[in-house]
Amino acid sequence: MLWLEVSGEVVVRRMNYVAVEGGRVVLTCSFLADPRPTVTWMRDDVTVSTGDARRYAVERRYARIGPIGNYTETLTILSVVEGDQGNYTCRGENIHSSPQQPVMDTQPLEIIG
Repeated sequence: MLWLEVSGEVVVRRMNYVAVEGGRVVLTCSFLADPRPTVTWMRDDVTVSTGDARRYAVERRYARIGPIGNYTETLTILSVVEGDQGNYTCRGENIHSSPQQPVMDTQPLEIIG
């Protein structure tokens, strides 16, 4: 999980994921931010085409907590294949982040047969 405060300070909670081929895996990224961040998912620095509903499901939740919001996004890989193994990066940006330094968290995913 990744926590982004409006100030841009980051605290990262690392998670390592292991999935069985053919199984399902859910990757989660969370931000404390206002306004809502735009999130991009990448695997090994290549953008994941999350619009492919046969491969992925994306869920977004946002709730106000006082002056800021808690935004959580999950990326579910519906049926894991060996090629899904890699380092998944959740990249969040809003008006408080710098294009040169977006807030990011990388989560390794290992596939076992």
